[in-house]
Amino acid sequence: MKGRAAGRAPRPPSHARLPPSRRARARRARTPGAAVSAHHFSLAGRASLGTARQFAEVTAGVLRSWRVPEARVVALELAVGEMATNVCRHGYEGQEQGQMRLELDWDASGLRIALADSGRPFDPKLVATAVAPDPADPATWPERGLGLEFIRAAGRVDYRSDEKGNVFSLLVEEPLR
Repeated sequence: MKGRAAGRAPRPPSHARLPPSRRARARRARTPGAAVSAHHFSLAGRASLGTARQFAEVTAGVLRSWRVPEARVVALELAVGEMATNVCRHGYEGQEQGQMRLELDWDASGLRIALADSGRPFDPKLVATAVAPDPADPATWPERGLGLEFIRAAGRVDYRSDEKGNVFSLLVEEPLR
């Protein structure tokens, strides 16, 4: 028996050693291609609008399991949905041929949500912040382009692109409790 001392029973799977409430959360977060620990979660999938929706929903579930305040969860769920949708529509131009990878990390400095892809680069820092519309003048109300504003409202945006691909990150000052 390789890797086990003689006479010792095999260890149960890691999720079985968790208290019952944490065990249920670990099972709920388990998805093919996903890895979860107390303060790190990652998920990969094909770039599609369905995957974008899944990334947003899974993000909300993981953040709730980490006991992030609900108002923050809702804002970040919307932001992740927008980030992933933008990759599908603009980075891969609607072609469901690329991959996306979502990573959530939470530590003492805050929460980092990163979405990696290998589609067409798009640096959100080069896009000016939208001018506030005049509530009295419907002609100033934007019809498109609010997604990036939702993302910016949820946290600080960071972006890098190189030969390995693109990483769009959202940094949130929500210190670990």
